[in-house]
Amino acid sequence: MMSAQGYNTDYDHSNSKFYDYDNSNSKYYHGSDVNNQGDDEHSYSYATPQGTTFQNSPNSVNLETFHLPGGYYPPSATMNNGYSSYGMPQQHHHPGGDILPLPPRQHYYSQPQAGQYGWPTDVQGRVIQPHVPSYTVTPLQSAVMFVKTNPRATLYSIEDMITQVVRVDESTSRFVQRRIKVGDADEQNLALSASLSSLEELVVHPYGNFLFQALLEFGSPDIKIRLMDAFYEIGIGTICLNSYGCRVIQKALRCLEPEGVYRLVDSFQIVRFVHDPNGNHVIQRCIQVLSTFSRRKNGDPIATEKLQFVIDAIIEEILPFSCHRYGCRVVQRSIEHSAKAQKNAVLEAITLVNSKLINDQYGNYVLQKLIVCGEEHHLDTVLNTIINEEGVPSLFELAKQKYSSNVVEGLIVGVKTHHRAKFFAKMLENPDGIIDLAKHPIANYVVSKSIGNAEGDQKQEFFDIISARRHELSFDKLNKELANSKIPRTVTTTAVHPSSPLNKDTPPS
Repeated sequence: MMSAQGYNTDYDHSNSKFYDYDNSNSKYYHGSDVNNQGDDEHSYSYATPQGTTFQNSPNSVNLETFHLPGGYYPPSATMNNGYSSYGMPQQHHHPGGDILPLPPRQHYYSQPQAGQYGWPTDVQGRVIQPHVPSYTVTPLQSAVMFVKTNPRATLYSIEDMITQVVRVDESTSRFVQRRIKVGDADEQNLALSASLSSLEELVVHPYGNFLFQALLEFGSPDIKIRLMDAFYEIGIGTICLNSYGCRVIQKALRCLEPEGVYRLVDSFQIVRFVHDPNGNHVIQRCIQVLSTFSRRKNGDPIATEKLQFVIDAIIEEILPFSCHRYGCRVVQRSIEHSAKAQKNAVLEAITLVNSKLINDQYGNYVLQKLIVCGEEHHLDTVLNTIINEEGVPSLFELAKQKYSSNVVEGLIVGVKTHHRAKFFAKMLENPDGIIDLAKHPIANYVVSKSIGNAEGDQKQEFFDIISARRHELSFDKLNKELANSKIPRTVTTTAVHPSSPLNKDTPPS
């Protein structure tokens, strides 16, 4: 056994002699056969008591007396935790009484740590077998590696594992989509057959749902019909209310023929879908697609009828939908995409409840959409609600509130000139109210919009009010810029002033 510092020690059981091998001179020493030609003067006795038991060793080992050259004794043999080693040497006495020196430090030996020079052992000295990791490759791993590394791979290569491979990660899902797109009809039918075997799991899977989207986009009409029939069997509602399944239905609305779309719309539960975080996207896509069908060259009366079915459901629930987190989106899409008659019907329904929407967390977005897309009489209704209607907070109160201030700003920017003039006239009736708005952290934006969009004499009146109370505003850092703005002394035209009232670097005209 080789020691770390040059000793190679073996125990010869045949003649009970302990051998030591010295790397420096490559000679064995045992008994009285020493390096100094048998010179007993340099033959020293190192006696190990017979019957010495090594640590963690079940048997006793007897060592006879042996000699080393130069008067150096090796360390005593020990067995520590299953490793053969030498302990630190001790000073020994020559038979004549002389004390022998210690061996050189390079001959010392340190006990190896577990795993360095041998296997670790337990407390009984038994070898602990290391854990050998398994390198067995599963069929799925083999298939995934094949499609990722082989550019000529097709769905035929993984015929029995298509539904498993498509669910592994994004790259394998894209591989299946690409093969459906570029493959022949047989390969597409192979993908369809595989997908139908795991329909319920795949349609709601983060990667598996793209298999159905690809079939709907690139598959033949027969494939689309067979796939949709399978969807109807498990329930369209179940698919639409899932975060991944709703994307499959949206793709179906875009890729199916009109007859397929009409059948799909008939299965929708409008109110339930509108209130759902996933289903509302299906209704929004439905409105867009049906509107496109109804606006074709000769029109599509069936599409118009189906769209009217959706619009009627929205009008019937206009207030709950407009005040709902997801419903307000559906109402806005119906305003944007519906035909003129249907859009006006929705706008009329909104104007009837506009006073309840103006300061609502979600309803204010519906009113802002009405201001952008509505007709003049719709704007008149909203404007009259803001400045005249009883039971509604005053214009100055609405301008200070978080949600209604958005509607007021939208009204200032989005309405026609005569509507804007009517609005500013109501504001200018109360100069103190304007200064109060200018000091408010939310309402000061309304004042800035008003000054920026006012024309003629009304612009001059705003400047005069701000100029007269400049000292009050200058102490408020929120309005310091407004107070220090360059204010023109005269306005000789009704056109919008060329300089911004908030631009301190632009000289007055």
